[in-house]
Amino acid sequence: MITTGSRPLVLVSWDGQSIPLAMIHLDAPAEFDWLLFDFSGRQAPGPRELRGQTVEILAAATECKGEIYQALAAHLAQQDLAPEYISLIDDDIIIAVSDINRALHLGRSLGLDVFSPTLSHDSVYTHRWTLSQPTRLAREVDWVEVMMPFYRGEIFRAGAPHYGGNISSWGLDKYLLPTLQQLRGQTQTALLDAVVASHRRP
Repeated sequence: MITTGSRPLVLVSWDGQSIPLAMIHLDAPAEFDWLLFDFSGRQAPGPRELRGQTVEILAAATECKGEIYQALAAHLAQQDLAPEYISLIDDDIIIAVSDINRALHLGRSLGLDVFSPTLSHDSVYTHRWTLSQPTRLAREVDWVEVMMPFYRGEIFRAGAPHYGGNISSWGLDKYLLPTLQQLRGQTQTALLDAVVASHRRP
């Protein structure tokens, strides 16, 4: 029996050989559960203690982020997990645990269904509108990019039948997830200007 509204789940990508969670500043206790996704498939899956953090490792050789969406959806189904919020953070994002905690707090406080931190102005970026606007707490947007999204758990799980075959993740952020939000009446989407991360790799 799936229990809804359980502790948030934050997946961070990992190459399976460098320092795990290398870009995450471990400055506060995590108010969420860690899932470390080894996209090289080198590591044995299962629970582990890494850098003082209790993490669950998933491992599979993948090409792009779309396959991580598929693997995470399968993991949630197999384990009967229904986290309150689910985030998927790329391995080249610099962010602190306190930032993730604050993002989750703002998501709850503002009643958001999908949200993301904004980017520092020295980040590598595709869309200028994803850069931080320092005088704001948050702003409404139509969709958020796949580099560090936070989804209400039931929205992410509703997309599971549609993730298959999408290797690149192209279109999941701008088309699939917003369509599911409209169908479910869960359309509150925002960028959090009060939480700033840095994207380091083109």
